[in-house]
Amino acid sequence: MTRLCRQSAIIILIISSLYSCGVYRQNVVNTPHFTAKNQAQIAGYLSFSGYDIQTSYSVTNKIGLLANYSTLGTKRKDYSSTNYSIDRHYFSEFGLGYYSLKDVTKIREVFILAGQGMTSRFSTGGSNASNISATTTPYFENSNSLNYTRFVLQADFGKREEKIEYSFSPRIFLINFYNIEDNNTLINSIQSKTFLWSDISLTAKYSFLKYFKINGQIHVTLPITGFHQAYFDSSPFNLSLGVLMNLPFHKE
Repeated sequence: MTRLCRQSAIIILIISSLYSCGVYRQNVVNTPHFTAKNQAQIAGYLSFSGYDIQTSYSVTNKIGLLANYSTLGTKRKDYSSTNYSIDRHYFSEFGLGYYSLKDVTKIREVFILAGQGMTSRFSTGGSNASNISATTTPYFENSNSLNYTRFVLQADFGKREEKIEYSFSPRIFLINFYNIEDNNTLINSIQSKTFLWSDISLTAKYSFLKYFKINGQIHVTLPITGFHQAYFDSSPFNLSLGVLMNLPFHKE
């Protein structure tokens, strides 16, 4: 048991270190797993990227709507009086898609989504030498900020059981960066700011009450083009945990 705990801690540290290196942040993927017309859901998540709120609604027995909002708020980390960092992030998107009920034990959904967001990072650091005052001007200041729009094609494939349902969601998307400010890279020499990316997520949901589910998700982002452009350095992993409520608007 002790060995298992030690190994788990090492894995968490590795994932956390990879997460912390990025500017672009993933939002939690909305996988509604619709089962009927007029099914409305609302969910809240805590993830590496901050906080997520999601809603979904099945307009018909085939058509569904999605809305997502993600925010980090303002997160400040103080390492000393002259060494600190400030991160900000928010993102919102809307989607429309199709789901199949030919076999209720299987999850088959496809969505098109469009959204926009903002992310920024500021860090500063001063010398820790004993003969230098704590009020000494910092020896570095790094500032990165950008806005982006994103267009996503998402598919959900999975299975439903009595209490548990899970899905695999491959996605491909175009992401366009603008209003880019970075004091460490020569971004003006880069002509293209629109890139093709992909990501994959694994989602599991457990029903613990009639209208409530516990949801967990692992998410990996894989840039296809523009992988080496520093101004949109991305975090490769996201991990989230949340609660989903099915609102009782449809007939069972």
